[in-house]
Amino acid sequence: MITAKDRRLNIHYSGIQGSYWILAAVYFVFLTPILQDKGFGNYQIGILLAIRSLATMISQLTLSAIADKFAGKIPLKYILSMVICGGILGTTVFLCLAEGFFATCILFVWLGATVFCIAPLMDSLAMEFIDRGRRLNYTACRSIGSVTWAFACIILGWLMQRGGGDSLLIVEIAFLALLFLGVFTMETIMRFENDEESIRKTQEKFPDNKSHSILYLLRTYPNYTLFIVAFFLCYMSSTICNNFQIDVITSLGGDNTWLGYAEFILAISEVPVILFYNPLKKKVGLSWILVMVMFFCTMKVFFQSFAPNLTCHLIAQIFEMLGFGMSYSASLQFVMATVPMADAVKGQGMITVAGTGLGSCVASYLGGILYDTFNLNVMLAVGVIIGIFSVAVMAIAVWYPWKLKKAGTEKYITISSE
Repeated sequence: MITAKDRRLNIHYSGIQGSYWILAAVYFVFLTPILQDKGFGNYQIGILLAIRSLATMISQLTLSAIADKFAGKIPLKYILSMVICGGILGTTVFLCLAEGFFATCILFVWLGATVFCIAPLMDSLAMEFIDRGRRLNYTACRSIGSVTWAFACIILGWLMQRGGGDSLLIVEIAFLALLFLGVFTMETIMRFENDEESIRKTQEKFPDNKSHSILYLLRTYPNYTLFIVAFFLCYMSSTICNNFQIDVITSLGGDNTWLGYAEFILAISEVPVILFYNPLKKKVGLSWILVMVMFFCTMKVFFQSFAPNLTCHLIAQIFEMLGFGMSYSASLQFVMATVPMADAVKGQGMITVAGTGLGSCVASYLGGILYDTFNLNVMLAVGVIIGIFSVAVMAIAVWYPWKLKKAGTEKYITISSE
């Protein structure tokens, strides 16, 4: 039975997740409309989003290294609090900044290194409590975030249409401040303690006590490498189309309010995954689920991009349920099934670096060029084609019986029976 202390922890962490996904909706959904409202063109927006993604990738790797190095000295919540404070400062400058491309480029480096690095640190904070034996229900807490994201998108879409981009930046600052209070007042916990019990548990978890580099993992485990490539392509496909989703909606006769409706349906579609994911995995296996994730992400991009009317555009968001909605749990399980236990955290982190970092960076730059050089439909078609490649690469990653040669032995690497 859950203790009162753990119950308070779950309520507190649910509030943190709820606050974060409201402010995340501003920058993940309405960043392009905000930039358009400030007078930037499509090519400039593509460059700005690419800069932000690149800064996020570099900063996330740096912050992870710092958190690991000082794990026994500085609680993670204080590192996360400092990152949030940086986000408040950056968003305040963004609110006050008039149109100026070079200055905005510098600002987006700062925003990419702060606001867009909050989510992985929040997840790591939850894992620290779970690793120390606390009964924190991460899935349920994360679902609160999906619900708040959904309703926030409707309100933010209405606000964007009537108050402009600056009104959304004010909301961003307010919820960043609320998130800071939530994180800073959270129960303090250290990842490692210098006692015999903690040392014993660490040795049991990593019996060979040997960690490897990212290059070693990519070179030694070809199915994992292709898995990372598939996620890179998938995020490229989605980002190319999502960055200019407002333009698709406008071409169909909608506005920012309709963008809010679309994101509401998308977020709500993720919630039922909590109920059917495990039964579906037992029935079809992890390999099929991973291929389904790539397939339905591509289907969402296709039907969202080429919908004949606004109603069909909204219906296309339901594909999120079997796309990214299932990817969070499936990707974690794949990493645990393919890479050494001592490299599990590093292996999971590469998904974020390859997807939201490098994939979004390349897609943002490429999308802006394609849009300005050709037109919206050409850009969207390229996104769909990249998505088709992601399905093919993931199928090879999970079904081809790769051989792993190590210490004079051969081992077939496959998860088709998982």
